Formats: sequence, structure tokens, C-alpha cells
Amino acid sequence: MNEYIDFQKVLSLDNTGAVCEAAELKNQVLTTSDSDISWKIKHYISENGDDNNDGLSPEKPLKTVYGLKIGDILHGHAILFERGGTFRIPKTIIANGGLFYGAYGSGEKPKLLGSIRDYADPNIWSEKEKDIWVLKLPLSSASMMNFNNDTYLGVKKALYSEVVDNGDFYHDTDEGVLYLKCSLGNPGSVFDNIEIATTSYIFKTNNTNNVTIENLCMKYAACHGIICADVNDITIRNCEIGWVGGIFVKDSLENRYGNAIEFWYRAENIIVENCWIYQAFDAALTFQGDGPGITTFKNIHFENNLIEYCSMNFEYWVRFFNEKREKMQIGFMHGIRFCDNILRCAGYGWGGIQRLVKPDQAFLLCWNTVFREDVMKDFYIMDNIFDTADCSMIYAIPPSMQKGLYVTHNSYFQREPTGKNTHNQIIRVLDINAHNQTEFEDAIRLFDSKPNVIKWMQ
Repeated sequence: MNEYIDFQKVLSLDNTGAVCEAAELKNQVLTTSDSDISWKIKHYISENGDDNNDGLSPEKPLKTVYGLKIGDILHGHAILFERGGTFRIPKTIIANGGLFYGAYGSGEKPKLLGSIRDYADPNIWSEKEKDIWVLKLPLSSASMMNFNNDTYLGVKKALYSEVVDNGDFYHDTDEGVLYLKCSLGNPGSVFDNIEIATTSYIFKTNNTNNVTIENLCMKYAACHGIICADVNDITIRNCEIGWVGGIFVKDSLENRYGNAIEFWYRAENIIVENCWIYQAFDAALTFQGDGPGITTFKNIHFENNLIEYCSMNFEYWVRFFNEKREKMQIGFMHGIRFCDNILRCAGYGWGGIQRLVKPDQAFLLCWNTVFREDVMKDFYIMDNIFDTADCSMIYAIPPSMQKGLYVTHNSYFQREPTGKNTHNQIIRVLDINAHNQTEFEDAIRLFDSKPNVIKWMQ
């Protein structure tokens, strides 16, 4: 019998088309060494540190990032977390311009967690009624829970009355309490580890330039892992980002959201490379936005990343509000490279399984939009692997129907979907499905001019 009967178990597929390639890239990400930044002034943060230290040497590190004094952090400085350490992040780190965030020491990448403690403690849970357990949680909305180091999942509910099955939870933010259904006993005793995502973002940077985030592991953000708005010269590399999102959209009891890395409204000179991104409720990588000005995304490189179990893998769009507040597809997407990435198991992650609004999942998501020639220029989607989706593979207009988009030399693997998603077309905007090798080839060739591999797996 399953020891944790009725709790939703995290799905892991080992029989898709790019398992070996994904394992190799994952190992490359996890074992990447730190950059040489010997010329920078460094601030050190360690689990064993003390916020009364000056933090200017590994021998006298700070204990938390909040021990940094704003006046002491200047353009060109580096903020380094000790490898092997776990750092609970109760409030978002505001990444100021000119700073380098990275790791020091040896061992695993430092973990920055938006779950402020391990809740596997029987002393903090009490039973409200039969099998309904209560935790005091006077924090902003809890977006997700998981148990035993990402092995089992909680299921977020909008109302207390909906907490009926093992793993269901409801966070009453007005009262500051969380309710969890667990028929196995006190959750703090039943599970060895419980994480609850409550911190909105791990990193946030607005209207800034020249920020690097390197070799960090970021997990359990309630909204987005990293959010950047109106930025230039941002580099994110060699990072691990997982278990992100799931918070309710404001004034909604069914729509939830959350991206691993989001660039909003305007971003230029962006690099996201050699990262492992997994289990994002919505998109792994996205640039998007609208507002009163012209939305601009230029010179953006998303390259050599491993993306797994995310609902949307790469989402991109621009929009503009005119004086009448009418939405118009106007902006700039120039000099975009989405290349050499491995994308696996879209729709099979926790977001795909738990979301009530399912139709928009895809490896590539740009909706039904046809962009004008001046909006989309030098946009390349090349040399990627798209491996097995339980949703639409592509929800975007093909290059043959708009100028400026080039899709070529990608590889594609697919099998018959589970049927749990309401849309599972190969190319949704053309309403094209596939059920065998021939149909799959015919569909892909409408989107990719020279595909490397097209394989339908039995």
C-alpha cells in the first residue's frame, strides 16, 4: 500500500526522446564552476555567519542577505552565498543595478528558498476537525505545498469547503491560518519535509542595468522566481529554478499564475543560459508586457537551458494600450535567439495537472497573434529539442504566416497524449493533431523549415 495514500505524487517520465541529452545538460548545469570575479569587492553570506559581521571575507560572513547595509553595496560589488547552504528568503531580494549575485566555496549550489521554514514539525500543527489540520501562517498567500523533498504535492483550494481530499489545502490570509487535509495523522509527524511557498519572488529588479545572477538554486517562489521589468544588460546563468508559482490571479478563484523567469514590459541585452528550470506553474522563460508605452524586447538570448515539467516553456508577446485603452499588438521583438535548449514534458508538471484553466499550455506560446513586420525581426528558434507534451506542442503562428520569425533545425518527439488536457494539437492555431509518424511529420513541417528529427513514439 502507498504509505502516503491519496496524496498526489510528482510525475517523472524516463521514456521520452531526449532523456540522455537532458541528463547530460542537467549535470553540466549542476557542476558548473563559479566565474572569476577576483577584481570585485565581495560580500559573503553563510548559514554559519552572523549579521553583526562585516561580511567582507569568508571568515566573517553575514548570516542573511538582509544583513547587508544598502550604503555598503555599490555598483560592481558581488554578493556571494556559500555553497552547500540553505537560505530561507522571507521577503524578495531587490537586485540593484551593477551587482553580481553568485556562490562561493565548494559543494552544491546555495539554495535560496521562498518557503521560510521546514514545516515538518508536529508542534506547529493542530487538528481543527477530523483529518483537517491547522497551521498558523500569517503571511501572504501560500501558492503551493510539497512534501518529502518534492515527492508529493499539496493541492491549493480557493475555499475551505473545498478541502476534502488528502493534500488539499486552503490558506485563509485574513485569519493567518492554513488548513490541510491529512488522514494519516499530524502532517508534521507524517512527513520528513514540508515546504510552503509564500515569498512572492526570490529576485526582483526594476528599472536597473547590469545585473548578473549565477550558480544559485531558487525554489518555492509564490509568484515568479525572478522578475525583471524595464531592464538592460541582465545575465542569468548556471542556475537551478524549480517549484515556482501557483498563486491566484487577483479577484479570481480559479486562475493561477507564476513564471520561473519573467521579463516584463521592456528588456534589452538579456542572456539566460545553461540553467535547469523545472516545475513552473506557467512559463519557464518569458518576455511579455503591455502598458501605455511601446513594449520593447531587443537582443535577448535564451540558450542552452534545460526546461522540464513546465506548463508553458517559452512564452512571448508584446502589446500596447492606446489612448482609448484598446489593446493593440504593437511593440518590438528584435534580435531574439531561442536556441540549443532542451524542453521536456510540457503539461506533465504540477501546473499542468492542477490548473483549472488548461488550454494555453505549450512548448511555444504566443497565442493567435500575427505580428507586423516592424514588430518581429530576426527572431530565431533553432537547434532546440521539443520532447513530449501532454498539451499543444506549439501555440503560435507559423513563420510562413508572418515575417521576421525563423524556425529551423529543431528536433521533435511526441506520443499520444493522456487526454487530460483540453487541447493537444501539434500546432494549435491551425488545429492540427497527430496520431502517428506521418501525421506528426506533416504537422511539424508546417512550422519548422528544416527539422533535424521528427519522431512519433509508441
